[in-house]
Amino acid sequence: MLTLSYRSRRRTGFAAIWLSLMIGLMIGAGSSTKLRALEPPAGDAPLKIVARRDLQGPSQWGVPPDYRLIRSGHELVRAVGVDVAEQLEREFGRPRIDYRRYMLAYVSAGSRRSSGFAVNILDVVKRPAAADQAIRVRWSLYEPQGFVLMVITTPAQIVMIDRADGEPVFERVPSQLATPEPVGEKAAAPGRSVASGTETKRGAAPAESAANWEQLVRDVTSLGLPRPAADASLVAQFYDMELVEERDLIIPLHRPRYLLGFLAASADSAKEKQLLIGTEMQRCSAEESSGLVKIESLGNLPGRIMTSYDARAFEINVALPTAIECYRRGLTALAGELLRLQADSGYGHPQSIFYQPAGLAPDTALRYIAWTHWCNQLADAGSDRIVLHKRMSELLRDEPSLRTPERMAFLDSLAAALVPSKAPAGSAERLVDDLVEVDALYFGRQAAVGLPAPLAELTQRGGDALPMLLAHLEDRRLTRSLVRPWDGSASYLAEVGELVGNVVQDFAGDEGRAWKRSATGHFLEAEVVRAWWRRVQNLGEEAYLVQAAVPQAPQTERAYDAIVRRIAHKYPGRLPEVYRRLLAERPDVGTWNVVLAIAAGAEPAVRSDALAAGAGHANPARRLEALEALSDVDPARFESLLLRNLPTIADKPAGPTALSDQVRLTRLCWKTERADVWTALRDATAKADVGIKLEIIQDLAAKTEMQFAERKRLAEFLGSFLDDATLRDAAGDPQKYDGCAGRRWPKLEVRNWAAYQLATVLAVDVAAFDGSRAVTDEQWARLRKAVAARLAEFRYE
Repeated sequence: MLTLSYRSRRRTGFAAIWLSLMIGLMIGAGSSTKLRALEPPAGDAPLKIVARRDLQGPSQWGVPPDYRLIRSGHELVRAVGVDVAEQLEREFGRPRIDYRRYMLAYVSAGSRRSSGFAVNILDVVKRPAAADQAIRVRWSLYEPQGFVLMVITTPAQIVMIDRADGEPVFERVPSQLATPEPVGEKAAAPGRSVASGTETKRGAAPAESAANWEQLVRDVTSLGLPRPAADASLVAQFYDMELVEERDLIIPLHRPRYLLGFLAASADSAKEKQLLIGTEMQRCSAEESSGLVKIESLGNLPGRIMTSYDARAFEINVALPTAIECYRRGLTALAGELLRLQADSGYGHPQSIFYQPAGLAPDTALRYIAWTHWCNQLADAGSDRIVLHKRMSELLRDEPSLRTPERMAFLDSLAAALVPSKAPAGSAERLVDDLVEVDALYFGRQAAVGLPAPLAELTQRGGDALPMLLAHLEDRRLTRSLVRPWDGSASYLAEVGELVGNVVQDFAGDEGRAWKRSATGHFLEAEVVRAWWRRVQNLGEEAYLVQAAVPQAPQTERAYDAIVRRIAHKYPGRLPEVYRRLLAERPDVGTWNVVLAIAAGAEPAVRSDALAAGAGHANPARRLEALEALSDVDPARFESLLLRNLPTIADKPAGPTALSDQVRLTRLCWKTERADVWTALRDATAKADVGIKLEIIQDLAAKTEMQFAERKRLAEFLGSFLDDATLRDAAGDPQKYDGCAGRRWPKLEVRNWAAYQLATVLAVDVAAFDGSRAVTDEQWARLRKAVAARLAEFRYE
């Protein structure tokens, strides 16, 4: 799958499937058409496209189209946000994109009223023969041809190309459709998807005799794998849009891919149903089930059928169990096709103990599937691990190829986790024992949604719990927590010793950063950690924490969470002191966790005074952190200090205007309804650098959820700039205006940008401006007039 998106470990239920549909349904699930290649004009030099990704922007109305060439990392962040930028850097650059050699072309089509739209960048060429020697990017917007959801989408695409100098010219090309793709062709990705089409005769698969099929049916039953009810319907669920590069075309093709599953029958159509995909069960709401395609033969498959499923902890082969159930229902041609294709590819990470190699005999493959299926159950809270241990032990006993030292050690870790705790409730030992039930998702050492409760409690206990934590640094008991390493190595279920080590490592601050972990077990070196703890005891916990809370390591981005949490719990009176030291000694280190801890303190006056000191700091980032925390602690003082800080908007920007702290400061104005604050914001913005003006106008207009009063305040603010003819000429200072607001128009007047943004707020049509780089003064004037007229009406609504 080449659509860039976050795939959850448990993508079941309405929210998960909704996410899949929102990202994937971009050109219409019923379409399987090819596109004619477009020849570049004579004299143009094509720039090689070396990587390509489909993206999906915010699901909100009013997002304008966006077109840009990206030649640096911060430009990429500006275009797609920090999280997606980091993913693209890793995927395109491995680990970072070399911007000396490559650049990126990005096209977003802006908000669309339904799913089914997709952007395709057709080609990128350098025009040495043209007078402007521009970089021309041709792109096309595919519109839905079949089933769509009436939801707001923001389709986009980004490509990596060879770096070249020149200003970009983006040209939208109409979609040119050719003859439909013939049905019944072979799958493009062996072992991963089945082409839709009529039934075709192929060579006999290893288990295509009736006797072998019947044995596989018996194996499924004996292994205890989930089976669909006899009256369950075979259906296809949309999975994603596959991006296929054809050798004879320069235009990529999008083809829908589906998962086959069995939908449980229900007398009440409004109730949630169960969809069994292979061996993995997921919930399916009435709305979701209405979008499923009923399958009656190989000939009516709606698109390519996936043979793997990765929405659980570990990727699993779902084609073989589905093939067996299809055989039981008399769909022998479909069963044979699934059986043939599932053997062509491996499933999972090759270094994982849950990897299924390609080419296994069906009966052996079924046991590998059972092994992975039961482990997926281990990651679920509340699953019966005693039963799972028994089933997995039987698998290793009966299947020699599964019986490896790594799998045997895994079962030993699981067996150790089954021993009931004898520690008193609430004790540190009991909290460590309770880690076997923690089902957190970790990315590297960081928990995805905050520290699990037992670990948070152990962190708060600090030195009181450290001796117990140190005793469990090599605890091999298995937890339910899934770890997805950043380096691309195999995901795994963490052991207690690793989770304990994460807490101790954070508690050690700068020193802990240098600690190494064992290649197997992911455990810290116990002797190194114990030596550190002896030094802490000699110094005293409070003195150590106050000293270690201010990082000295040069690459540290923020104060250490474990240390801040322990101080807040045991020594809350020292937090203001720690905060002042951070501001004085390490103003480059983020203090958001510290200001949150101060804001949660017991004495309102102390909280307010400490945060007020931060709100007057010389570093704009530290001021912003303090002001935001102060807005909840002391709203009146926050508004007073915000008014005092707003004039700094007129300061000369440091670095590119797109990354200015002045812009972040203006967002805090949404936290107050005071008219004098918004008046001060307007006056300060009017005095600001023209580039800052444009950034503020864009940023405030980007707020997605607004009450009517907020929309009115925003409209009044933007309307105050409809007469500001100040011109921003990006060519005059390329570094300052790198990735700037309205970059599509290097020469841009403030009043025109205010009118364009105000049009999105007041629902004034700006379709004529989408993708255009040559807007005339007359067009801008008409837009300003239309917006002003709508604004006058809006004031009286």
